[in-house]
Amino acid sequence: MGVVPDSEENEAACLCGDCPSKGDDGMRFYCVRGRSLGGVTRGFCACSWCPLWSGFGLTERFFCDGGDGGVADTGADDAGADDEAAAVEDSLAGGEEVT
Repeated sequence: MGVVPDSEENEAACLCGDCPSKGDDGMRFYCVRGRSLGGVTRGFCACSWCPLWSGFGLTERFFCDGGDGGVADTGADDAGADDEAAAVEDSLAGGEEVT
């Protein structure tokens, strides 16, 4: 499964805010920040519509309800994972470097 780097640009692209499955908890960006502190009613999940989900190769859904959310590990065990993440960030940012 891919990992989404915690950045302002990625958070701005996040679709969690309008997802009908999560309650009004004032949170978003669950694939990075983890589980919702409020209630979740599993139904329609916005994850698969999110550009971060497809752009970073995520496979889980319902991060708001305990999916494998977590901040990118800069010391990735997988050789080349940092290069792959940088390439995806570049494509999401229209060629601009994303930090």
